[in-house]
Amino acid sequence: MSCMHARISMLLIYTIGWVSACSYTKPQPDVDPAIVEEEIAQVKAPTPAQITFDSASYHFGVIQQGALVNRELDFTNTGEQPLEIQLMSACECTKLDWPVSPIAPGKRGKIKVRYDSKDKKGPQIVDIEIMANTVPELSYTKFYIMVVQ
Repeated sequence: MSCMHARISMLLIYTIGWVSACSYTKPQPDVDPAIVEEEIAQVKAPTPAQITFDSASYHFGVIQQGALVNRELDFTNTGEQPLEIQLMSACECTKLDWPVSPIAPGKRGKIKVRYDSKDKKGPQIVDIEIMANTVPELSYTKFYIMVVQ
């Protein structure tokens, strides 16, 4: 064999060896999909905080026009993370006071409601909007009150 043929043969052997080495895949161990699903479930992120009121709506009864009404609305954090209320809003006749400290999962909190019936008459529906670290970010409740003269 001539020197030229030897070089070509060596180059061919080297190229075949290099190509086959690049296409080598390491065998993977057998994995049970059920075990993988179970492991994923164990590292699942906790559910976000969730505000759950004792009632979907509250009835404050009948009051005289001009009266001030003070009530408390109870709620529970039914999520798995601490509940942090950032803001609450209602109509201009309603003042709200809520916990500023986080409410731990499973714990209860109170919203203090002060309603001023000055210049009000008849049935009133007041919506309360709560912005917190929940999903969705906004939660709602409402109260009804009848104002008579």
